This record gives sequence, structure tokens and C-alpha cells, in this order.
Amino acid sequence: MSAGNGYHSDEAETAVRSNLMLTCIESFEAAYDDDRVQLVAGRDRIGADHELAKRFPRHFRISEGNGLGGRGEQRAVVDRMRDPVRESLERELSIRARRLAELDQRAERRPAPASASDAFWRGVERLFADPKREREEAESERLLDELAAARAKSLREETESLSEWLDR
Repeated sequence: MSAGNGYHSDEAETAVRSNLMLTCIESFEAAYDDDRVQLVAGRDRIGADHELAKRFPRHFRISEGNGLGGRGEQRAVVDRMRDPVRESLERELSIRARRLAELDQRAERRPAPASASDAFWRGVERLFADPKREREEAESERLLDELAAARAKSLREETESLSEWLDR
């Protein structure tokens, strides 16, 4: 079948594949040419017709900026190479990773939980809470604050009167 550009479909696919670059999306190590090679996700790129791309297709995706987006057979070849399941999985994993990072940030901002002992005694206080007793305690605290303020005022006045007496 002719693709309209002088190539048959298989020839067009081979031509597109030979110019197409893939980006590693999952780091891995593999045997290649009697040696061990390590490819790093996000860093390494290889040609779509490379042996490693054929052996480990799930570790790669089509690189951005290949310049093969156009129309016709080139676009059809690229579309056939895209794996919609893998792309939707990648999108889902990306969303989940962002959500987990957000939850981690929230957990870091959250104050540390009280000790078990503190939580226990707060619970006991709530069980024995008496509105009348709470009002009395609040009134007692207010009276103590007033007493402390009056004492401070009295000490200040005494200090001033002693200071005046010494200045005479």
C-alpha cells in the first residue's frame, strides 16, 4: 500500500522510526553488545529503531520535539507507536505522585500529636468537665491576675515613696 509519498507503508514506518527519538522513562540495566548498559529515566534517549527500544518498549516514550508530528503517514506511524494504555498509566502515576507529595507536605506542616499520656488526661478532664467548676476556675484566675496587678502597683508605689524619702 502506498502512503502517498512514494513509500509503501512499511517503508514509511521504517523511515519514520529511523528519525524518531525515544526518551527513557524508567531506569534500567540491560545487556547490549556483550556489555551491561544502564539507562537513566529522563536523561537517556535512543532511536526508535534501536535494539534496546525493541527489547524494552515499556521503558521508553516518544521524545518531545521530534518534528514528526505533521500529517499523513508520519503522523500515523507515530500514533501507532504510542501506547494509549501506557500514556494513561503515566498520567495516572504522575497525578498520584503529585498528590502524595502534597499529602507529605501537609503532614510536615501538621503539629506533632500529643503524647498518649497527655491525650489520656485531656480525655479524663473532658469526662469530668463541670461548667460550674470551669466558671469558678476562670473567676479564680481573673482574681489572681487582679491581685498580681495590685501587688505590682503597690510595690511600684512603695518603691517610689522610698525613692522620694531617700532623695530628701
